[in-house]
Amino acid sequence: MNVVRQSRWPRIHLVYFALASLDILAIAAGLWLSHQLITSQGTSLAISERIERSATLMRDISDRMTDAQGDLIEAVYSGRITQQQDFFETKMVLARQHLGKVKQELGNAAQEKAKARIVVLLTRIERAVELYEDQAKTSFALTIAGDHDGAVAAVRLSQSRYATLRQHIRDINQYMALVQTANRAGATATLKSLTSYEKMIAAMIAVIVVCVILYGHFVGALMKRKFRELEAALARSEEAEAVATASAEDLRKVNDEIARLNRELADNMQALKDAQDEIVRKGQMEQLGRLTATIAHEIRNPLGSVRTSAFVLARKIKDTNLGVEVQVDRINKGIDRCDNIITQLLDFSRNKPLRCEAADLDSWLERTLIEEAGRLPPAVAICCELGLDGRHVPFDPGRLQRAVTNLLSNACEAMVGQGDDPAKFAVSDPRLVVSTALLDDGVTIMVTDNGPGIPDDILEKIREPLFTTKSFGTGLGIPAVEQIAKQHNGRLDIVSKPGAGARFTIWLPLSAEDREAA
Repeated sequence: MNVVRQSRWPRIHLVYFALASLDILAIAAGLWLSHQLITSQGTSLAISERIERSATLMRDISDRMTDAQGDLIEAVYSGRITQQQDFFETKMVLARQHLGKVKQELGNAAQEKAKARIVVLLTRIERAVELYEDQAKTSFALTIAGDHDGAVAAVRLSQSRYATLRQHIRDINQYMALVQTANRAGATATLKSLTSYEKMIAAMIAVIVVCVILYGHFVGALMKRKFRELEAALARSEEAEAVATASAEDLRKVNDEIARLNRELADNMQALKDAQDEIVRKGQMEQLGRLTATIAHEIRNPLGSVRTSAFVLARKIKDTNLGVEVQVDRINKGIDRCDNIITQLLDFSRNKPLRCEAADLDSWLERTLIEEAGRLPPAVAICCELGLDGRHVPFDPGRLQRAVTNLLSNACEAMVGQGDDPAKFAVSDPRLVVSTALLDDGVTIMVTDNGPGIPDDILEKIREPLFTTKSFGTGLGIPAVEQIAKQHNGRLDIVSKPGAGARFTIWLPLSAEDREAA
């Protein structure tokens, strides 16, 4: 009698538990990496926001001091002491209050080593403010006493004090920029160090994949061998046939279970990879937003000084017939253009929470159009079609006004450019229609023009940041509008055909009570 020697089943469940343990380890490592990235980005973002608020306050202090200097000069040369002195004292009080806020913000943001330097710089600024205020009071006193020459000399000395104060403000702004740069460098270093861990996790996942492949190959070979053993047993007896049938069913169940576990393992690894990619992308966008906000603030600070200087210059040359009014007007237009670009940068990078309030959207939109109509080219005819019938909608007036203003400006530039030369108009009768409509799930604000339209290849890229077809644009207008719409839990829809104009639609959701009423 021939006896077929059958080999024992290996303990394949141990291999499965080993692979499952590696899978759990990889997921735990990925979660740890994600936590480290989120913590690092959160700390860096908090420091950057405090420094950003400090930069804004320092810019406001500089503006207050510039206005105060203007009030002092106006008081001495015009003789209107009481009113200008009140203006001066009010602005000095506001400047000191903002300086106290800067102390608090920088004290929470800076490291111990940086705090000592910041305390020294703020002490210098406080001392410079005291000296400047004392000299200004001397100027007011001499003016009241009728000593015009002494008052003029005191004003000149106050200008020297003012220049010293501005230098100290520039010093602390430069130092805050260095602290901001060091903060970004630290965040970058942390990201680089975590990248090495990411590579280790990727290597671990690769090892798991290889093990799963080998495991599947082993199980397949094992099943093939077992089936051969079952076929031999089936040929010997009916009893062996029954055993073979039962074993085949067990093998099928094992195979199905293994296939299911493999699919789950593959899904888990893909989900982990997608989560890591999303975290890295968000970190990069946050760094881009902080960099954009920093650049915008650093440009707007000296731009305020240029605006103030141009205003003082215009006051001094008024009625002198020097023939430089055109150049001064060109300076003011250039300042407005730069300020608009800075506003677009800040709109794109702003991530502060909205201040929504339920209000009559039609009435607000009508007031906004009346206010903006004076800034648009006069050649463009504006038609307003309001269809909400006094419906109250929750929205942030400041953010939504920036979005509507951007859409109006883009439409006018597409139709008439700057509006100076009719020969350069894209259409002979430029028209702009602003309308609102009530839908089942929300409201819409539509801005429609009869301009040249948008080609399909540009329409695909118009939502991308920094993409522009203008020689002077930033490419952040439409992305900023879309970001504002998303912050309202809404969306931006764009419909356009070449030669048939374009329609930009902002959809805003209704509140729960308004949806029930609708």
